[in-house]
This record gives sequence, structure tokens and C-alpha cells, in this order.
Amino acid sequence: MNALATCSRLVLTMLMLSALVDLSTLLGERVAAITAPTTAVAVSPALQTRRAMMGRLADARAISSSDPVRAEDDLIDIFDEARDPQVRSAAALQLLGLAINDWPRGHQQSFLAAVFPAAIESGRQHSLPPSIILAQAALESGWGRSRLATSHNNLFGIKANAAQPGVEYPTLEASADGVQIIRQRFRSYDSTHASIAEHGALLSGDDRYQEARASRGNWRTFLAKLAPVYASDPHYARSISQIITRYKLDRWDELASRDGDTLLAATTTRGTRGRLPRG
Repeated sequence: MNALATCSRLVLTMLMLSALVDLSTLLGERVAAITAPTTAVAVSPALQTRRAMMGRLADARAISSSDPVRAEDDLIDIFDEARDPQVRSAAALQLLGLAINDWPRGHQQSFLAAVFPAAIESGRQHSLPPSIILAQAALESGWGRSRLATSHNNLFGIKANAAQPGVEYPTLEASADGVQIIRQRFRSYDSTHASIAEHGALLSGDDRYQEARASRGNWRTFLAKLAPVYASDPHYARSISQIITRYKLDRWDELASRDGDTLLAATTTRGTRGRLPRG
């Protein structure tokens, strides 16, 4: 698939996601209205929770134009707390709708929009800064246009072992002797979602990144400890940092300070929490 076709696919994906923001919220409001009991009928706790979450989604949508910062705060809470994948998906789409206008139009915007839902879900699940996930995906894949990304859905340059499906490509490796071109065997994935999921599992579970994980609450420190282990390029951390700051990708990084499906006991009450500084 050539670069033009890839860009077109990503633009289409972005448009579909943007349209789904309003559709998902509207459906949530309809579900809440339909399932609301008109008489004293017992309602299961799961249905009560879902209805409450849908109500919170509708509230966030209602203030998204007048108070986008508060709306984003509320949506991050909903995304973090929801156990229902459909509720998280709707919250992620609304978060994308708030962020997309901060990204310059073009293939970069299209790429970020396409990978955002899976990246923020990986950040939540693995307690990793979504900013790092998004920026690494952009840098390693050439904003989704590398052959490894377009033909094999590998967004992060993850290498394959002998037992894993993979493909060989030449790559640049820096060492004390300078930069050399060598052939490496890289993972091949069925989807970009699978690539993002494995990247999250790698950073959250591999002992090589244990020191970085200890600094998950600060993306700059996390990156400083991650970069020398992840890449041989001495400028890797600077390149990732430039992407994060330019596209304001650290706005959801408070998710990394929580424990995903087992929320931190110290989570602050909704509505009174301050935001982490961006950049």
C-alpha cells in the first residue's frame, strides 16, 4: 500500500471517528432515556452504573464548547472508571473530538486520530503515559507511512524472535563505531491495534523498562529512562519530546498514575482533582 493510499485511509478513519463522537453520545442518551424506569421497578447495579456513566457522558458533551477543560477532566474520569468497553469507547471518541483541533491538519492529524483510541486504552490498561505511546508510534512508523507500518501494522519497530511471525528489513543502528545499516527481523501484526497492545504489554512487563515504569507519573523522566534502552539513536528522547510538546499529547497522562482496571485507592473525588501540567 503506497503512502497516498495510507494517508487516505487514515483521513477516512479520522472522519468516521469524528462523526461517531456525536453518534455515540446520542445513542448513550437514548439508552439512558429508554432504560429509565417509569415505575418502582428494580434496576440491576450494572444497569444503574451504565446509565450513570451515560449521563456523565451527556453532561461532558453539553459543556464541551463552553468549558472544554472541565469536559476533558470529566471524560478522563469516565474513561478511567468505566468497566464497560462501549462506555470507554464513547469517552475516548469525545476526548478525540476535543483534541483533534489542536493538531495541524494533514497526515499527522489523520494518524493521531486513527491510533488514539487504542493508544489511550493501552495507557489505561498498562498504566503508561499515552503521550509516550502516541509519540513513539508516530516516530517509529514515520506517521504511519513506513513499509513496516503499512504492510505489517508494526508501528513501534518491535523485533520478532524465531517463533513469531516477522519480516526482515534494513534498519539504522547507532553504536560507538557510528551508524550502520543492518538487517533485522521485525514483528508482523494482523492490525495496528495488535501492535499497540503488544507495545503496551512490552513496556509494562519487560524488566528492561522497570526503571522507566517507576517514573510513569512524569513523561519526561519516563522518556529519559526509556530511550537508552528502547533505541540506539542518541537523539531519540529529543525526537519523542518534540512530538509530545508540539501536539500536546500529555493531556491524558494522568491515566498513567492510576492502576487501570484496579484503580488506585487514592484516586481523588471526581470534580475536585487538579490537572497535571502539560508540557
